[in-house]
Amino acid sequence: MILVILDYISVVPFLFVLSTIHSSIVNNNINELFFFFWMIGTSVIVELIKRIKYPPFLYNITRRPKGSYNTDFLSRNGRQPDNTPGFPSGHMAITTLYCYIKILKLNMKNVIGRSYYILIIILMGVSRYFKKCHNLVQILFGSLFGLVSGITLIRSKLIKLN
Repeated sequence: MILVILDYISVVPFLFVLSTIHSSIVNNNINELFFFFWMIGTSVIVELIKRIKYPPFLYNITRRPKGSYNTDFLSRNGRQPDNTPGFPSGHMAITTLYCYIKILKLNMKNVIGRSYYILIIILMGVSRYFKKCHNLVQILFGSLFGLVSGITLIRSKLIKLN
């Protein structure tokens, strides 16, 4: 039962992407459309980073843990070979990016809303760890990559927060 819940949690980044597309179309919001493309770009960059040929002493950090399963975007690909790349976690990058931007858009006094998005990030990390999709280093660096991507997006003033 818990593994099924973890599979549902792992689908959250896909739902974030869909909600951003929906918001951009329904509200005719160019900011949301740009944010969608930023998330896709972040995801592509993460996948490219996973394909880098790392030195042997980093092998355990860059490869998925033994027994990993359902590691793709929709959690549907079953058991994975132990040597597949997993550094950094794309799920964590997209989840952290999305939640960071949403937290910044909230009213400063909205503690419940901010706590909600932080909880989503934590649940995603727990899900990726207990499904053995990633080790802690991959999860932390995925989250860090998403945060840096969000900070870059905000500092570049390519989207408006209001």
